[in-house]
Amino acid sequence: MIDFPEKLFIIGSDSGVGKTLVSAILTLGLKGSYIKPIQCGVAPCTDTEWVHDMTGLHKDHFLKEIYRFPDTHDPNTQHTDINISRLLNEELPNIHGHLIMESTGGVMVPIYGDYFQVDYIADLKIPTLLVIENKKGAINQALLSLDKLKSKNIPLFGIVLNGPKDEVIKRNIADYCRIKNIFELEPIEHITEKALIDAFNNTFTPIFQTT
Repeated sequence: MIDFPEKLFIIGSDSGVGKTLVSAILTLGLKGSYIKPIQCGVAPCTDTEWVHDMTGLHKDHFLKEIYRFPDTHDPNTQHTDINISRLLNEELPNIHGHLIMESTGGVMVPIYGDYFQVDYIADLKIPTLLVIENKKGAINQALLSLDKLKSKNIPLFGIVLNGPKDEVIKRNIADYCRIKNIFELEPIEHITEKALIDAFNNTFTPIFQTT
């Protein structure tokens, strides 16, 4: 069984790579709490609302966004006066178990001016799980993202390869990235609570570990 940190920040190599799905799997599997500090885009629903609906967990497991913007553009585009201190020091209510925090977009999404998502994670000092779509280009995406995370001394919990299994990509990620945990999340045909629990049990056993 994987020893999960008390707090875990879910970041993607890009938008649309499966961060919210991975967050839902972890939140339900760990019976933890979920927050997306910055939500960009509210239609057809927010990510918090989607994770709540898919997991069936009580509303007490979900924390309100610190910032919520109507469009899917990056935060800096939609708001020119984001308070970084508020993002870092917002008082969180009592949480259930592990806290799953989901990023907005990828590592270099600008939050405010020259303050990027990677800076936010570094300031939070929370272990990070990198989600990558398991397809051609995954190795490049992994190395670029890891380079930025390492430049800020961000502790990396692992990588999730999201998509149909590919032995070549898996081995290359293992050879080049040299991180502790690599996980494979296979496609879920129909998302239900049971499917999410099954995905948790099947995914979060490391397929590769280094010493």
